[in-house]
Amino acid sequence: MAQWQIPAGWIVRELTPAEARVEVVTANVAKDAAESRWELLQSQRRDGDRYWLYRRPETDTINALGVQEGIVLIRECVQLGFVTTRIAAESTSGN
Repeated sequence: MAQWQIPAGWIVRELTPAEARVEVVTANVAKDAAESRWELLQSQRRDGDRYWLYRRPETDTINALGVQEGIVLIRECVQLGFVTTRIAAESTSGN
């Protein structure tokens, strides 16, 4: 499912399954896409797997894509997949 790996430096904090679900429900991206990816993550989840909130910092953006947040599912040290839940425009500091 994961087409690319979320860098370890983007991992913010662990989420309970309920907190991860809230992230999906309150997403500011296309709801159908977020729900579809969430269902796929849920189908892969086993006991012991962990949900983590990730956040791509503004400094890591390419072509002004903005800050990105979401959930990544990790089993031991392997990323099983992720779902993007928020995209925000970069700030325009200095203007």
